[in-house]
Amino acid sequence: MKKLICTMITALFLLCSCGDTRTEFVNLFDTFLFIEIEQDISFTPALFNPANGTVIPLCTDPICDHTENSGCPFSGFRQIFAVENGKLYYSVNVSEEKADGTYLGSAYRVYDTETGSVKELCRKTELRTEGSMSSIGSICGDWQYICQSGSSDYYFRVNYKTGKIEDLSHLDKVFLPIYEDKSYLYVPYFSDGAGDGGTGIARINHNFEGQEILFDTGELLGDIDFSKAESGYIYYFTLNPDSYDLYRYSLKQNKTELILENILFAVIGEDEIYFTKAAENPELLYYDVWRKRDIYDTVDGKIYSCGLDGSKATCIFDNNELILRAGNLQYKNGYLICDFGKIMEKEFRNGEMKPWLETNGGGKIVIDVKTGDASVYEKTW
Repeated sequence: MKKLICTMITALFLLCSCGDTRTEFVNLFDTFLFIEIEQDISFTPALFNPANGTVIPLCTDPICDHTENSGCPFSGFRQIFAVENGKLYYSVNVSEEKADGTYLGSAYRVYDTETGSVKELCRKTELRTEGSMSSIGSICGDWQYICQSGSSDYYFRVNYKTGKIEDLSHLDKVFLPIYEDKSYLYVPYFSDGAGDGGTGIARINHNFEGQEILFDTGELLGDIDFSKAESGYIYYFTLNPDSYDLYRYSLKQNKTELILENILFAVIGEDEIYFTKAAENPELLYYDVWRKRDIYDTVDGKIYSCGLDGSKATCIFDNNELILRAGNLQYKNGYLICDFGKIMEKEFRNGEMKPWLETNGGGKIVIDVKTGDASVYEKTW
């Protein structure tokens, strides 16, 4: 077990909106982690520095409430797509009041990190009518694919770098690609009778034709990781009753192999896989009066690493005093970042104060994978 360094973040480091502190801002995106910070009832994107735990909001106005009325460029922030050449591409939720009603949708913007200027590339809105609206989407290459239903059903894609919108409603099937290379778009494959979830991976050409099934597990898949696709591998999870198994599919050999069994979550690093396991005897945290069930700490308090083939598994972090969040494990430029939760008092509708597990209310654990040193940053943002 390497040295554990406990640190408390005492302040947010704000960028000056008019000074020269932006000169190094362009270079931060390669090493910092994107997070969302809360202000009153709104959220705004920020950068988390894993080297020292500081947080830098992207909105440079220290008194901005991040609402549409204030003119904040990140009001209704939804998703970051890419950061390239000092420019941040992202989307926000927008609403427009017209004579015939309220229109809801998304706007696609580009933020120049060097000058602080924002340009709206395009927006797509639809009339809201009675009934619920739902949308699903995926990022693939330079495109954001969106399928929405409710007031109307439509399928389109937006090139978030140019603002070009293409209507795809003419297609017989809705493809929500999750990866692309020079020849193919990779999409989830849905087995007959398997419900709404994907059970495998297929690929099609860029004209959405010629579907080829790579593999079909016949059961619902969890997360799918294409970070090693250029090396010839696709990693994916299959669901057990209380855990997951991690597999990888070889694009070159057209075969699948089991990598890890009975884990809770895994993230692929440069040369290693980092993962968490389920606790053999979960600790009871409290009784949830809202859901009417006991809440347990399901993680065993450890973080592990192994080779990309699942070999040489070892524990790199061990602290049962922290409530690790299994699904919030990320790797960034030599750092492994894991959220930990905190039991807090929550006021319910009847005014009672009861314990509640705030899943990201505790803070972040940062492990330098080269040295093994771990730092714990309690959340103040």
